[in-house]
Amino acid sequence: MLGIVWARYLNNDKLHAWLRRKGITHQTSYPSEWYGVLSQNRAYAVLHLSGQRRIYGWLEEWPSAPDMGHFVMTYPEWLDVEEQSEPTGIDKVLIKATDVEFIEFMTQQSSEKAGQPNG
Repeated sequence: MLGIVWARYLNNDKLHAWLRRKGITHQTSYPSEWYGVLSQNRAYAVLHLSGQRRIYGWLEEWPSAPDMGHFVMTYPEWLDVEEQSEPTGIDKVLIKATDVEFIEFMTQQSSEKAGQPNG
């Protein structure tokens, strides 16, 4: 039981957050900056893919590193150059992490304006 509690405490950045507040470290408990940013920004996002394609949706799961694994995006919509969304008609899509050039996280306000639930 103690092992489960300790693992949960270490894996959700609580210990490292306390150590950062005390000035002992600047590190997080996450395996990479990539994973830390994604886990702290649970929101709708725009994935900018190679070939100037963009897809908007809720990031349900993400890889721990940018050079391997996949994103799981629910309620995906393709975005065109005029920022208009084009529904895909599917519930989930799997996207290779290596195809993602960068990620935009949407604020709650912009998600509500887009008519999307906020999580």
